[in-house]
Amino acid sequence: MRQHIFKQKGASILEFLVIIPVLLILSVTAIEFGAIFTRLNTLTKSVQAATRYLSDSSVNKSNTDTQKAIAINLIEYGSVGTGTQILPGVFNAPTISNPDANHVQISVVYNNTPILGQALSNLLKKMGGSGINLSFPLTASSVMRYAQ
Repeated sequence: MRQHIFKQKGASILEFLVIIPVLLILSVTAIEFGAIFTRLNTLTKSVQAATRYLSDSSVNKSNTDTQKAIAINLIEYGSVGTGTQILPGVFNAPTISNPDANHVQISVVYNNTPILGQALSNLLKKMGGSGINLSFPLTASSVMRYAQ
């Protein structure tokens, strides 16, 4: 009986070494998905705010270039002026259109770079590689009727 106990002595360390990479991968994946969801939600809310601004500030169901510039600032900076971007990185130019005479539509594409993806790319560059681009687009769009 006593001999059986000594045979099991290192088994718990081996089990720990096998399971810890799996737990780390699951944790990092959950964090990445949370960050992506947060960025997509922020992007969607800023596009909705910009669309609401254009629908409320329209004159004869059209918008001036100044109003469109303010709407773009609302998307990128979260305010009517410039400042710190609400999301880090590059926004493609928003598309402001009128699908019909009574509606305004804004669509924007944001190039999302995963948190761990940027770190991995930098590590590969330091090791002499060219790095890899793990960014992917997040798209948000909103349509609202012009205020009467």
